[in-house]
Amino acid sequence: MMCAGSLRQLERRNRGAAPNPMLNRVVTTRHEKWIGGLAIAAALAALVGVAAVASAQTTLPLQAVGWQNETLPGAVCKARSPIRLHDHIAQISHTGFGDVNSFGSDPDLVRVAAAYDVTYGQLGGVGPAAAVDVGCSNNGGTADGQIRVADVVFRGSATRVRVVGLITPRQPHSSNVSHVPLLGKVKWVDGRIVVAESWYGPNDPTCCASGRATTTWAYRTGKLTAVRTVVTRRPTG
Repeated sequence: MMCAGSLRQLERRNRGAAPNPMLNRVVTTRHEKWIGGLAIAAALAALVGVAAVASAQTTLPLQAVGWQNETLPGAVCKARSPIRLHDHIAQISHTGFGDVNSFGSDPDLVRVAAAYDVTYGQLGGVGPAAAVDVGCSNNGGTADGQIRVADVVFRGSATRVRVVGLITPRQPHSSNVSHVPLLGKVKWVDGRIVVAESWYGPNDPTCCASGRATTTWAYRTGKLTAVRTVVTRRPTG
């Protein structure tokens, strides 16, 4: 049988003569295979691209969540059911705080303000997470009306989030102090969450809590846990 190389040599010797149908058939077959290979490669690349886009759409980062309209766990403000935010705000009643001397129509009406300061990081045992700030107050609009400050830690994606746990001040709220303890900005350090706290002494004005502490939170045995609190300054008075 004559190989393709021999066919090409024969064709060069017979230039100007009638075309060699056997040579044309070999060359055409190889060309078709080459074109077919390119088409298959292009189809595979398209499929990979579609899969990558689909994967990216299902794993969008938490930064894409509309936190100002997200649902918070009721426990953050001692509510009986989940709290749905509307442009950062919600109002709930019949909470575990009882009568809060609210400025609303009900004495136990609680105003929830949240998601003004959301931070993101990696939480060991969880992965990407977000900490959403929450303030519960008696609707008075002043710092004296604050009932609790907290952070809710979430995991998940832009299309679905789940609660990991709550961060609340570790320092007690003494009966002889008018204002609740406060939380500072969340920091993500080596797979843990570190939060500054400030709390009041009996002689501290509302503006200026004199106590200082730092608490480290970690995800252990399936829950968010305060693992260490360091007091750096006791409140005056």
